[in-house]
Amino acid sequence: MRMETLNDRQEAAVAHKDGPMAVNACPGSGKTTVIIRRVIRLIERGVPADSILTITFTKSAAEDMRTRFLEASGGGAEYAGARFMTFHAFFFGVLRKAGAASVGSILTDEERRNAVRGMLRSADIPGDDDTLEYAITSLSLIKNEMIDPEEFQPAEFPAEAFRRVYALYEDYKRGAGKIDFDDMAPLCRELILSRPDILPYWKPRTRYIQIDEFQDINRAQYETVRLFAGHGNILIVGDDDQSIYRFRGCRPEFLLNFSADFPGSAKTTLNVNYRSTARIVELAEAAIAMNAGRVAKSMVCGRGETGAKPGMFRSGDARGEAFLIAAMARRVIKTVPAGEVAVLYRVNSQSRALIDAFMDTRVPFTVRDDAPIIYEHWTCRDICAYIRLALDRTDDEAFGRVANRPKRYIRKSLIESARRGKDGALAELYDMEQTPGYVRQRLEELSFHLNAIKGRGPAEAVKYIRRTAGYDNYIKDYAEYRRINAKGLFDILAEVESGAAGRETLPDFLEHVGEAVGKAKTDRAERRGAPDRKNPDAVALSTIHQAKGLEYDTVFVIGLAEGLLPYEKSRTEAEIAEERRLFYVAVTRARNRLVIAAPTEGAEHTESRFLKPIVKLIVSKK
Repeated sequence: MRMETLNDRQEAAVAHKDGPMAVNACPGSGKTTVIIRRVIRLIERGVPADSILTITFTKSAAEDMRTRFLEASGGGAEYAGARFMTFHAFFFGVLRKAGAASVGSILTDEERRNAVRGMLRSADIPGDDDTLEYAITSLSLIKNEMIDPEEFQPAEFPAEAFRRVYALYEDYKRGAGKIDFDDMAPLCRELILSRPDILPYWKPRTRYIQIDEFQDINRAQYETVRLFAGHGNILIVGDDDQSIYRFRGCRPEFLLNFSADFPGSAKTTLNVNYRSTARIVELAEAAIAMNAGRVAKSMVCGRGETGAKPGMFRSGDARGEAFLIAAMARRVIKTVPAGEVAVLYRVNSQSRALIDAFMDTRVPFTVRDDAPIIYEHWTCRDICAYIRLALDRTDDEAFGRVANRPKRYIRKSLIESARRGKDGALAELYDMEQTPGYVRQRLEELSFHLNAIKGRGPAEAVKYIRRTAGYDNYIKDYAEYRRINAKGLFDILAEVESGAAGRETLPDFLEHVGEAVGKAKTDRAERRGAPDRKNPDAVALSTIHQAKGLEYDTVFVIGLAEGLLPYEKSRTEAEIAEERRLFYVAVTRARNRLVIAAPTEGAEHTESRFLKPIVKLIVSKK
């Protein structure tokens, strides 16, 4: 176990037996130890192990708890029945026992993506990667928040079109006899409310319920688990200051209002941070104190080490910031393992400059996020297709991709017919008798652009594709058709253009993109099945969301700028409060060293408002 003895507040949680209890746990306060010790204590006090259920949010966290529990308890037969499960695993078990679901009825992620992609086509919504991800997130949010789909207002495309997608998806699942992971909580709740035999069966198996990371619970999960916890023997462990998944329907209010839903709840706060040095703890407390309506914890350091003052450096642009981070990381990994260093950022697009810098300086790294990197985005694939076609006019795949980006009104059937020629579709299409004259004229214009692209350096080539060859106009038309703001797409294109600026030739740029994409795919494949595990041989590049629950010796938090952290789409008081919680989560990942990066005066972004309460607690680095 991590600690040989428990402090008084930990002991209060471990000793609690009957009735509801809320445990507010600050970062590094030993909450997992408390949960495990409490299960052992309950069993020692005569509670049957198979009546104790501990729920957490990830499979790896549940497995880690189970392993630590067996080690701490000695693995005796009397302890074997205690269960450590995810919400999905528990709800699915209920559904399967009742005959309402089977292993074969669960949609895989890939099946779900393919199904939703088809629904988008049926609803006449362009099915690019961004639209697909937004649609899937929205479908999840409706289930997790228990929202009436007729009242849901999507931000990315018309409400009527989305409601059609929702209806088609639900019809598809019913027809195929399938459910997805988001269905499990509401289906389980419906089952309990419609069948009086369900709860009596599960009551002796859920006499004592513990829920870890309670701040991450959504409404569907909460309303369902409350039905099982009618006896009141429920203990929750969470931290409202680490509630950062509003986009999934998770709200700190569920934790804050727990005592209202379970009157007479006991309470304790684990306010001793055993992870970080005193100066990191002090900075974190100062940062989060600006949020209103939170549980005040007065977090203190339990290590007895003051530690070095957190550092801060400033940079004028993302490229300079990234290369400074890479240089500092190289120095750090001479004294600590590379896997104990993390660079955290707010949005995935910030990884582009870091990937370039770490690849160029040969600092070992891994990208922890499942989301595609910038170089995998469809707009970047379009740009690369233009460059590939400029270098090789027989690249039919590239021609097919950009022939109508911008719109040149070249029919797909014509392009497919031209693919049969040996000289490449572009040349064949020009020479075919059935090719209209207006198409030949547009092909001549395209050939002119390709010649111009071929004679330029990477950054100039990207700029030419965007502004002269008409790709930016295509993006404007695309965004207008989808009724979305084009800014996000232009931001990605700007990142691609910045990435190209660091390459000497067009083949160099294409090779760099290919290597970065290949590494990102390899990183994702290696993480599959163990998403919460760290790579011991590589510096972690990660969004803050992906780093939650992990800790590192050294943490760099970059992009402390308005528009990045807090993110530009966060405007309401509640949204800004969540952005501040994100910053809090980021800095509390660090055990010994914390470095923050902010913009210089005159840079594209202005300094983040989150720096003001902590500026006296950091020291500037050069």
